[in-house]
Amino acid sequence: MNMRRRIVTALIEHLRSTYGEECIPYGTSDSEEEGMGFRLSNIPATFSVLSFGEIPEDVLDYQIESYPPGDYLHAGSATLDEFKHLIAEYMKPMRDWPNRDESSSQPDAGDGLPPGLSSRR
Repeated sequence: MNMRRRIVTALIEHLRSTYGEECIPYGTSDSEEEGMGFRLSNIPATFSVLSFGEIPEDVLDYQIESYPPGDYLHAGSATLDEFKHLIAEYMKPMRDWPNRDESSSQPDAGDGLPPGLSSRR
């Protein structure tokens, strides 16, 4: 039996302490070890993160999709602090979301991070 990586556990702790009941599991379960999916009740998007295998232990691979489902907003890799910052960017009005491409329904081919954050791909 595998165990969750520390970065996934730390993300779950952050979400619970920061957002409480506003954080809703999405397409995941408590027994999932390689990542998690969630949404925040006031954001029309879902967040999925993975950390396993060849992914460095201090990095999350993520994908952000619209809610309700239908459009990929963007995907990339980030440290925990970078991902926390990215969540905060999605708390802004939709017009201010990073890398929002109205014409695309595919994951972002760029690094998908707000300016000043590093890509780990």
